[in-house]
Amino acid sequence: MSTTFSAVPGPVTGFAISCVHGPTDHLFESYPAVQEFLQAELDAHGGTGHLAGCGNDFCAAMRMSIEALEADPSPRMRVSNSNGGALASLLGYPADGYSVSGSDTAEVFRDRVLAAQSTNSDSGYTADRLVELLDIAEFCAARGRDVQWA
Repeated sequence: MSTTFSAVPGPVTGFAISCVHGPTDHLFESYPAVQEFLQAELDAHGGTGHLAGCGNDFCAAMRMSIEALEADPSPRMRVSNSNGGALASLLGYPADGYSVSGSDTAEVFRDRVLAAQSTNSDSGYTADRLVELLDIAEFCAARGRDVQWA
């Protein structure tokens, strides 16, 4: 399991079929259209993994997911749940084991990241993740969007 930090989604321009490596070339204008397509593929082939364009055997064995495509996609940072919990705690947010989720305004989140950067003595993994979190906070602040993690 993992925790992803990003902006609250903005306007959606369409939908794509995705594997764990990202969206495929299959694009749709509506959610119902992609659902109908995936169901037809499942009915015809017994699965949807054949739609993955990455060539990965794991993805070929799995079902594809539906990904909303945003007009202005947010930067994202994906970490393990244990690292997500550690980062949330470092920023002063509650983290209950493997259940790490929440949201906050970009300004409050940015202030917490800056405070954590000023007190963090780690020059490795944590410091690098705090830089990424600051980028996400600044992206959100510039667009009036909240930061979310789950």
